[in-house]
Amino acid sequence: MKKRMMIMFVFYTIFLITNLYSQINCAKCGKRINNESYYEIQGKNYCEKCYKKYFATYCSLCGKEIKGRYIFDFWQNKYHEFHKEDHDFCEYCARMICDKVTKGGRTYQDGTHICNLCYKSSVQRESKANILMKEVLNELIWLGIKIDPENIELQLVDNAQLSQKAIDMKINSHHKGLTKYTAFENQKGDISLENFTIYIVIGMPELKFIEVIAHELMHVWQYQNSPLDNDLAFSEGSCNYAAYLVLKKYKNKHYYKSNKEKSKMIDFLIMNLETNTDKIYGDGFRRVKELVEKHRKKYWLDHLKNFRNFP
Repeated sequence: MKKRMMIMFVFYTIFLITNLYSQINCAKCGKRINNESYYEIQGKNYCEKCYKKYFATYCSLCGKEIKGRYIFDFWQNKYHEFHKEDHDFCEYCARMICDKVTKGGRTYQDGTHICNLCYKSSVQRESKANILMKEVLNELIWLGIKIDPENIELQLVDNAQLSQKAIDMKINSHHKGLTKYTAFENQKGDISLENFTIYIVIGMPELKFIEVIAHELMHVWQYQNSPLDNDLAFSEGSCNYAAYLVLKKYKNKHYYKSNKEKSKMIDFLIMNLETNTDKIYGDGFRRVKELVEKHRKKYWLDHLKNFRNFP
């Protein structure tokens, strides 16, 4: 009898020890996980409550947990993949248009989708557009890019009208703006360019407008200072680089620096310039940026005045 009790005691002790060491505690809150599902991440165990609080991914649109693949944007929003079937993305910030993320949005007559966060600062009137153009002209002058504004006219058009202008001028436009000039030939046969008209797509958010007008004003500078038949990548890359410099200056202005949404928008626009995969606009920009970093800004502008292609 004693021997039997001793054997039972040994087995009970083993059971207690085994149970003690086999219990699972949450690595985050430390509580024991009793008869419930747990999640193992990088060798550590977590209770369901801590997992959902610290590790689960939730959809920015519907708020439900995302399991598997998902869409994410520059603004750190994450979405279920199936939402793209019934929601549009903003043309200017690439966020999914919905009440929770962008406070809704709208569609322009030409089919362009814009979220309400971007629409809030959209440039709809030429009076506002001209004020912003003067601001950018001053920023370019400060950067050593002096442009005479006397003969520059600014017009706001929709995407369809801009495309038609590009067809009329027999050029390919991949941008949201276009610059037209009038050429005059004197008795000696010398050609001078005057009366510049800049066409900009109406309804863009303010910072996107600033980027585009800086790009187009750099075209005006080139028409006034550079060979007309210069390399397309050198020309467009230089215009994108001028826009990049202007955006960097706006980034450091107190109003934009202290506004999280606007500061982030500048980062987004700069990222798009830096990662553009187009061989003319993207590769051209990166080559100009590398040129300036190696030889400084004055060398780039002097070379642009006198030569048709990259050094």
